[in-house]
Amino acid sequence: MTMRALIISCDNIYLTPYISLYERVFENKKIEFDVIYWDKNKNEDKYLCRYIRYTSKHNTIGEKTIGYINFRKIILKQLKEIDYQLVVCLHTIGNFLITDKLITKYRRKYIFDVRDYSLEKYALVRLIEKILTRYSALNVISSEGFKNFLPNAQYEIAHNLPSFDYKKYREIIPRLRRNKIWISYIGLIRFMDQNKKIIDYFKNDDRFVLRFAGTGALQLQEYCKKVNATNVELIDTFAAEDTLRYYEDTDIVMNLYGSGTPLLDYALSNKLYYSAMLCKPILVCKNTYMEKISKKYGFGVTIDLHNELSKDNLFEYMQNYDRKELAFGCDAYIEIAKTQQKHLVETLENTINNIAYGEENCENFAY
Repeated sequence: MTMRALIISCDNIYLTPYISLYERVFENKKIEFDVIYWDKNKNEDKYLCRYIRYTSKHNTIGEKTIGYINFRKIILKQLKEIDYQLVVCLHTIGNFLITDKLITKYRRKYIFDVRDYSLEKYALVRLIEKILTRYSALNVISSEGFKNFLPNAQYEIAHNLPSFDYKKYREIIPRLRRNKIWISYIGLIRFMDQNKKIIDYFKNDDRFVLRFAGTGALQLQEYCKKVNATNVELIDTFAAEDTLRYYEDTDIVMNLYGSGTPLLDYALSNKLYYSAMLCKPILVCKNTYMEKISKKYGFGVTIDLHNELSKDNLFEYMQNYDRKELAFGCDAYIEIAKTQQKHLVETLENTINNIAYGEENCENFAY
């Protein structure tokens, strides 16, 4: 099979872990592929020949606009120079940047992959997505909740299951250190206003320690000083191989992004998988899809930042929860995720075969 694919990421690779799904499948199918990525944090320069790095200023609306225009130019230049048989855009905005090319030159030869709510409140965006889902080779979403704002189409569910021997880590039984509960937000630190509310809520309660570990954490340093929050630990960007170390040193995973908007209400974050695989409870916000899934399988804990009693309930729960019961629910969710992920991989491989052998009108895409 002679085939070449292009993966497009509008962000850093280390902030796009689901790229590994496509890389693994392409490598297994012996498909050559290139990756164009936007190093927005200017801290990731990959030297392998297949990676094409782009950087630009993006602090203001004007800089972002110019940045996306130039990013499109780089993508189009790459598409012109190399005859790709498959294109994968890992961010919704990436699909928008080259919609014209996707629905003409790459019709039935691109994958529409959505991992977050974007600009679907605009009618034009919804129209473009309707066209993109219609003429794609495959539509992939990371949460069933996204069907609430995306066009009616056939979707495959993708799970960002981390690749590690999680059962080995489960042997390490968590313990309350010095009678304190360590609550950790591990990964890219976003939604700073929400994080400040969390700090205010748990501030100087000696039963809890908050840890923010990841790119952006130090932006909270001044606020912690301002409100004299002494039970907060801030850790800047760390190496990917240290991720498990921080999770291992955690009692409960923090996923308190907020609620009330599609961006927050329907997504399933990577933290859900680490929580289930490591058998650690996860803090979630009310009326979110994260709450629905994590509580359905018995490892989610909802907290109300406007109710002081929530902290008492959380502390009591952490000291008394049944670990065997927790593990049962976590395992049930992991099995569901693995089954859906296996189906996605099989569908992706079949899609590649159809493209490679010219079978564009396969039964999966009869609109």
